[in-house]
This record gives sequence, structure tokens and C-alpha cells, in this order.
Amino acid sequence: MADEPVSMVDASLRATILSSLRKLNQDFGISILYITHDLTTAYQICENILIMYAGSVVEAGSVEQVIRNPKHPYTQLLVSSMPLPDKSKRWGGVEFEEIQLRKSSGCKFAPRCPAAMQECWSQRPSFYLPDDGRTVACFLYKDQPTLASPDVSQVFPT
Repeated sequence: MADEPVSMVDASLRATILSSLRKLNQDFGISILYITHDLTTAYQICENILIMYAGSVVEAGSVEQVIRNPKHPYTQLLVSSMPLPDKSKRWGGVEFEEIQLRKSSGCKFAPRCPAAMQECWSQRPSFYLPDDGRTVACFLYKDQPTLASPDVSQVFPT
């Protein structure tokens, strides 16, 4: 388990640590549970990713799918806040603002979600399957099939 292993280190040490973690995984088959707020390092080190908001999984799938084409509004906001390597481009794209201030008994993200619908406030969304190998807990995908159980690991290849 690696909990924020590169959060307070300089760039050269960060690269060394990430390289060592990849080597442990690739050369020795050691699985790594990588916990971070830094999506750029998660993208470098992980095969699969779980995005959580307030202790609940909102999106899960391959890191490539989730980071390159996020489905959940929270994941979209996280990805849009990542710095871009091209300095001539604007940082981010979607503004993260408070839409509602009331508490939600349904989706935990509803008070901040730019796409919140009435059902978000009273019901917890199921895990919908918008793509192979990915699940999203969001009513935006309610027309898609759902996971048979709340075990999101079902979407990851074995």
C-alpha cells in the first residue's frame, strides 16, 4: 500500500519513487494499492483506478478510460483541473462551484454537481456500465445496464 508516496518530494525523487513502484509491479508481480489525490501520478503508475468522493466510489475502470474520457461529473472536474503541459493553453476548463448548499440524502456529490437532477437529491445512484470495463455511479447513465452487485472490482480484468 502506497499512501501519497510522492506528495511532498521534489521532481527527481518523485520520478525515482514512481519508477521503483512500477519495477516492483512489472518485474516481481507485486500489486500496489496507490492512494493519491494526484491524478497525473496515478495515470503514470496505475492500470485501474477508483475515483472516490466523500468516501464513496463514483467511477471505476482502467486508468486510460477514466482519465482520458471521464464520465462522472466529479471525475470530469478533477481531470479538468490537471495542469496541461502546453504553457500556452489555459489550465483547467470546467469551473468547480457550489450549485446547491443543501444536504443530499441521495448522491453525495449532488450539492456540488453541475449536472444534478431531482433524483440525485433523494436516491443513491446504482453503478451503471456506460462502457466495457468501467462503472459510474451517476444518474446521467441510468439508461445503461447496472452492475449486479456493488462490487466494482467486477469491471476490472482478472
